[in-house]
Amino acid sequence: TRSLCDWSSDVCSSDLVVLTPDSEEEMAALVKGCVELGLTIIPRGGGTGYTGGAVPLTWKSAVINTEKLEQMTEVEMVTLPGLDKPVATIWTGAGVVTQRVADAAERGGFVFAVDPTSAEASCVGGNIAMNAGGKKAVLWGTALDNLASWRMVTPDAQWLEVVRLNHNLGKIHDVETASFELKYFQADGKTPIRTERLDIPGRTF
Repeated sequence: TRSLCDWSSDVCSSDLVVLTPDSEEEMAALVKGCVELGLTIIPRGGGTGYTGGAVPLTWKSAVINTEKLEQMTEVEMVTLPGLDKPVATIWTGAGVVTQRVADAAERGGFVFAVDPTSAEASCVGGNIAMNAGGKKAVLWGTALDNLASWRMVTPDAQWLEVVRLNHNLGKIHDVETASFELKYFQADGKTPIRTERLDIPGRTF
């Protein structure tokens, strides 16, 4: 039995399963197994939220702890789809602590826009899930505004890669249309299934 709380200290749970994958490659099989067992899946990183989002509300849950998914690169100049010149990017796993990304950006001569007060403990996956901001968000936007692409496992245990097209390198609600390419893969993360395009009015963000 483990009890889990977040930083609110108002919501706690116990009597649940905690899974700690060592690599991203394990994630699809874990999700598939949890779905087959009828378990509610709760992703959890640093547990720094104030809303109870990483705390199960039923005992029949599996917490997937992402803290071991801490691979990351230094700043890389990448030409994003629809843009004509390279921009500074960093690739990370969901469990990378926010401050590590900020430090890497600084080493490369840049500023990481997402700076929640929990930066020393929160993880990138949680920043994305909660659309974290911070004081720099006034100038450069929140987590969603600064995402070039991301990968996640669907409830069908498939991989979904979401790639932002024609990124405006600013706040997403300022564009007329926010466009994304959705690439679905089998559980191996490599075998393609289908590709879709998603166009959403920027103002809806």
